[in-house]
Amino acid sequence: MKPKMLSPDEVEILEVKPACIGLKIKTDQRRQQRSAAIKTGMDRARSWGTHVGRPNGQESVAEFLAKPKNQEITQALNEGLSLRKAAKRTGAAINTVRKVKVLMIEKAHL
Repeated sequence: MKPKMLSPDEVEILEVKPACIGLKIKTDQRRQQRSAAIKTGMDRARSWGTHVGRPNGQESVAEFLAKPKNQEITQALNEGLSLRKAAKRTGAAINTVRKVKVLMIEKAHL
């Protein structure tokens, strides 16, 4: 009988090296354990009466528009640039530019 040639996977198993799938499973298990630990900690904090989540309250329109990045966006929009061009010029997200534009209009009507 001819001797069997082992595949790379079989050689890896025989040399007791962790397979890639084994490492992935361990990583997934760690993520799940961490997620469960975070949820447990948040539940414990809630039971003690501590607020969990985003802070209460909201910044005013004036505070939001006073931020330096939003001042750049305001200037670009006042120059007549489109939303996309203003976003590209300032390096801001398109949705941030939309929000600034809506708040500028809202502030003008007040």
